[in-house]
Amino acid sequence: GRVGIDAETVRSEIEVEDLSRRFLAPAETAEILALSPDARLAAFFTCWTRKEALVKALGGGLSALDRFRVSVRSDQPARLIWVDGQESNRWSLLDVSEPGVAAALVVEGPVPVLQRVNFVPPS
Repeated sequence: GRVGIDAETVRSEIEVEDLSRRFLAPAETAEILALSPDARLAAFFTCWTRKEALVKALGGGLSALDRFRVSVRSDQPARLIWVDGQESNRWSLLDVSEPGVAAALVVEGPVPVLQRVNFVPPS
């Protein structure tokens, strides 16, 4: 199946409200803006990476970001809620974030087994 991935360094200087209103689905924007100011930044980047990973898997552009909805909070399972108003179980989302970096992996089909490996380069 198709695969998409996105990773973004969480940057505090972005305009969360403006970018959310311009690019995200209205329900995602409402959910992000309802959070405390401290939680908004993390939720925005969580949402953004999940959406961009799916767009990459589909081979589309950023203009399609408001045509589907994903879960936005990092303390919730990563999932695609709907595409153009229809529920979709065709895609599986995985959160692969690390401290200071929001990252998501999207695969077509069932959720794959994810194995993390910590690599420490030799001194």
